[in-house]
Amino acid sequence: MPIINISMVEGRSAEQKEAMGQAITRVVQETIGAPLDTIKIVINEIPPELWFSNGVSIQSRHESEKSG
Repeated sequence: MPIINISMVEGRSAEQKEAMGQAITRVVQETIGAPLDTIKIVINEIPPELWFSNGVSIQSRHESEKSG
């Protein structure tokens, strides 16, 4: 039973997450032959102030891009 864990910054719509889940499920089924009912996907949405890259939060990076 494949379990796919996805961590991403929050902010995507329910429709986007649904489409992503469907696409990933399809690719997993096609590539490893897992039965569709055994493929599980967990999406962990992280607030932008808690996601860091190179020591800077995504929130801080977006704020600095907006201010120029």
